[in-house]
Amino acid sequence: QTAHFDAHALMPDLNTQEALIAEIVHRRGEAEPELLPGAEIFIDELFTANEEKGALPRIGSARCYLVEFGFQVGGVRPGMVQQVSRLRDRGITLVLAHPERFPDFLRNPAKLDTLRQAGMLLQVDLLSLVGHHGKESAKLARTLVKKGAADFVASDLHRARDVGRLEQALEELFLMDTSEFVRLASTNPRHLLRGRPEQVVRHA
Repeated sequence: QTAHFDAHALMPDLNTQEALIAEIVHRRGEAEPELLPGAEIFIDELFTANEEKGALPRIGSARCYLVEFGFQVGGVRPGMVQQVSRLRDRGITLVLAHPERFPDFLRNPAKLDTLRQAGMLLQVDLLSLVGHHGKESAKLARTLVKKGAADFVASDLHRARDVGRLEQALEELFLMDTSEFVRLASTNPRHLLRGRPEQVVRHA
């Protein structure tokens, strides 16, 4: 589970986040799962400047960031495709969290194809597959997985009581397509966390 990053307040502070992780590791020992810093970053006009200053929490050791848009209609700003393309050309990888939940993509899923072609990776919320975020999000999440447009899946849990639904979603994904289960839940996340986003396996 990742924190949500407020670019205007520069929260969570990177040093604070790393210190808290170190304290947890000290208290519990080197147990699994491994804890790593990171955050879900709202991509706005401050993103590029903060990235250049090294102020944004990365996913893994490469210049890779988990981002999200606004949940209102029009939350995907004009020029986003060009921004993603420019960032990609500078060696920066963007992973879009829960694309199936944004109104702009529910209205027009083809916009996601354009962002993928510009270099953005897509991370589907597992709970969307089992209807936790509504029927429309479930439909789009399943479509992204079935046509190979998803690059990762993640839990995005906010409450302990949702763990049961997470288990259901993992089982459903496994039964849907075993090879995709491995690619989305294991192979690709491992490449990302090890600082090798260029090795993420993508479908056309």
